[in-house]
Amino acid sequence: MVRKARNGIVYPYRVERQKKLANGTVKIYTSYEFKVDGKTYSCKKYVDANKRLTELLQERARFGSANNSSITLGAYAEQWLERRQRDADPKTFANYRTIVRKHLLPYHRQKMASLTSGACDRIVNGLRITKKVNGKEQRIKASLSLRKQVHTTLNQICKSAVSDRILPTNPMGGVPTPKDKDISLVDSRKNEANERTAFTVDEAKRILKAANDLGVRNAAKEWFRLCTGMRPGEILGASIQDLELGQMNGVPYGEYTVNWKLEELKKEHGCGNPDKHGVYPCGFRRGAACPQWRWRIPDGFDMIELTGRWCLTPPKSKRGRKVPIIPALAQTLEAYLEATDDIPNPYGLLFRHDDGTPIEPEEDLENFRQLLENAGVPNAEHRSRHETRHTVVTILMSMGVDYGLVEEIVGHSSRLMVEHYRHAGLKERLAAMETMNKPLQLDSYKLGDNEG
Repeated sequence: MVRKARNGIVYPYRVERQKKLANGTVKIYTSYEFKVDGKTYSCKKYVDANKRLTELLQERARFGSANNSSITLGAYAEQWLERRQRDADPKTFANYRTIVRKHLLPYHRQKMASLTSGACDRIVNGLRITKKVNGKEQRIKASLSLRKQVHTTLNQICKSAVSDRILPTNPMGGVPTPKDKDISLVDSRKNEANERTAFTVDEAKRILKAANDLGVRNAAKEWFRLCTGMRPGEILGASIQDLELGQMNGVPYGEYTVNWKLEELKKEHGCGNPDKHGVYPCGFRRGAACPQWRWRIPDGFDMIELTGRWCLTPPKSKRGRKVPIIPALAQTLEAYLEATDDIPNPYGLLFRHDDGTPIEPEEDLENFRQLLENAGVPNAEHRSRHETRHTVVTILMSMGVDYGLVEEIVGHSSRLMVEHYRHAGLKERLAAMETMNKPLQLDSYKLGDNEG
């Protein structure tokens, strides 16, 4: 028989299957099937099969292949995490994993194909966390910071899904970054109390003076912090090898090259995958307890192991940033190096404990806040070490230092970031506004005692 020529049209066809029952009778089951991209789909009714076929053909026309509409947000997010682990910074990856496995957990069964801008907006702005209020656990709205992090993570997941042809467009494109518009005055003042700002020039002077009372061994780190504007992790991970001190016409000076920061890295199991109860082949749950543990870091990640969970890792900004060491700081560091010459230094750290181990961030923060209290700085218990960076930027900008040079010294990525770190004082703001006097000639017609 001559085979009928095909016209390329795909349509559902009827299939009958027979099944012999226990009583000897035969039952016929009817279904309607069709194939798209080599995969067979089946429905009980022709109408349903034809509708599904139309959807798949439309998806193939849009994506180039039929969409995998069955994959869920949880399953795809885990695939995305696996890829990001190969290239993301360890701290960034840990944040991604927490958001995916904790904050997005209630939505893990939602299909990726059903994600719309409205659904994503409800996920981000409807995010709630459990918190103890007056001794009782309550579900409250997540903080603005956490909602922003969830927004960023979900946006990246959806972007990846578009690249993988699971989504036609990114639904997060219609979800604005969360903002607290109607914040109460009480909450506003509370946020101001915890907001990073800059120390005033008078406060900075008092901090340096209070540091001197601690002796050169403890004062040097605080001088280094306030006179360089470096990040806390970069200070605790500072290497003696990267510090150069010298003299010019009898005046001490120097330069520090930022190549490392102190960072806590996580360990993971190297013995295999866990069972359904979360127990690994080694018998332990925690990665650090596994005899075959390995660092949870991306491929090719550069690091130096120190002790325990502490390592030296590349800084946030690019390596090789040059930070000038002004004469007063250079003199302090020379005295410090002489005073600590006999202290063990197995890791080559500039600032360290008496046994050579690194100073941990929690201890450093506690010491810093105690210093602020000694210096009489208000709200010392809520101030941040990072505010010394804001202080350096503010002072440099108030003295007219070029934007580009400030970016280069403190390691900011853009002029916008420099502006974010700058906090003009009343005198500087007043001086700026007084420049309007000349073009407007305000003094020539200001209201006075003779106003009519």
